[in-house]
Amino acid sequence: MAFQLFSQTAPDTIVVNFLDIKHIEKYKSVIYDSTYVLKIENLNKSLFIVESTVSQQDYNTSMPGAFKGIKLPGYLSLSLPKVQLESHDRSASVTMAFSDLSSQIENDLKKIEKSYLLIRNAIILNNGILNLLSSCNVSYFTIDAQAVSMVKNFTGANSSVHDTLSAYLKSRLETGIQNAVSAKKELDSIVPLQLKNLRIIMKTDSINISKYEKILLKKRNPTIDTTHNIIMERYHAFQKYTDSLKSRMSKAPDIVLEVMKFRDENKIQELIDNFNKINYYNFTFLSDPAKAKSDILKFDIKIKSEKQLPCNIPSKISISETYRVIGGMKVDFSTGIFLNWGNQDFLGRDIQYKNVNDSTVKIESKDGGSRALLSVGALMHIYCRSGGKVNWAISPGVSTTTAFDGINLHLGASLILGAENRFIITLGGVVRESKILDRNYSFDTLYSKKDLPAAPPTIKVFPRGGLFLGLTYNFSKFNAQ
Repeated sequence: MAFQLFSQTAPDTIVVNFLDIKHIEKYKSVIYDSTYVLKIENLNKSLFIVESTVSQQDYNTSMPGAFKGIKLPGYLSLSLPKVQLESHDRSASVTMAFSDLSSQIENDLKKIEKSYLLIRNAIILNNGILNLLSSCNVSYFTIDAQAVSMVKNFTGANSSVHDTLSAYLKSRLETGIQNAVSAKKELDSIVPLQLKNLRIIMKTDSINISKYEKILLKKRNPTIDTTHNIIMERYHAFQKYTDSLKSRMSKAPDIVLEVMKFRDENKIQELIDNFNKINYYNFTFLSDPAKAKSDILKFDIKIKSEKQLPCNIPSKISISETYRVIGGMKVDFSTGIFLNWGNQDFLGRDIQYKNVNDSTVKIESKDGGSRALLSVGALMHIYCRSGGKVNWAISPGVSTTTAFDGINLHLGASLILGAENRFIITLGGVVRESKILDRNYSFDTLYSKKDLPAAPPTIKVFPRGGLFLGLTYNFSKFNAQ
């Protein structure tokens, strides 16, 4: 598993799509002295807890709760039955007052009804938003688009900006609730007047009905009979209107009380907060920034859910990724064997006496043929990190022969192969202390035996230069990160 890097403003961001972790492009390196942040998109932080660790190493050195307590009465139709008001037997003032109040009462009851529907739809809207907040296998942009669409449909707003929609949502709900409260207050004032008007009208109708019934008992008259029937029908209509008005008025306070409870328990703000929780950074994880200063930069991310998920994905996910760093000067070490070669003065001469006669000898250097000097030692590698498994370095170092009879100083160019575990090939120059003939003597010159020491006269000189080939490996072996 690996991540993809996008060059952005500092810090640079390594982006991971939580919904497509298995198909992330391979990314291998980061730039020395640059700062990086790991970003995991489409990760619903309402459902998951994220633990992040960022480390470097040099080689060789809760869900929002649903609305509670809002239980509105069953749906009520608050419209009142219509009645015919024409009557030449009633005073014009009472009839007009009844008509005006009837229209006003109907408007107020409709306001309460609309407020009820508004709050019911607000609860449905909140449930929908909570469902979106519980999504764990849907991209943030899909969730956000659905939430915005739901709020736009609820408010009728054209904007898709969260802040604007939140303002519309708050205004719509507060206005609707205030309309219900004001309507209830007005109904409390005018309904008693309307009931009074009804009593006056129905009393008049009752008197007229009795009068016409007395006339009809004495003599049947088609005109009076028709008038009597009309008044009777109207009387019953007013009686039905009165009963309906009283019934509706008995239920309207419960609705307004629950509407006010929605407001007073701060459910408007809860709904707005739930909507605003659907934002990019609540569905995005950002690690602590880290400046690349070593050979590797490592992100370890543990993602887990502490409750059952509503989708078919693991409740625990671990992401661990190591990036090799490009750039920056690096000094590290290796050890191994060295093959050294050069002229006889570098390798050290095998000097001996050769008898010319009984009293005369000459000094000669024994021909050693083609030979090399084997030593063991260590190199220091100075180089700029390539970020890959091949690096070139300048490498000073030291070695000694297997007999530990001298120190060799090396300086060469190294080809470093590998990362955690490496094999290094180095070629360069070497200097060492070497044994040569004493400068007071010469090869192939005749000397009297009695004037020479028992062993050929030699001295040690430094430096004597040659070439070397080093085959070394790193000091420490690390597991693959």
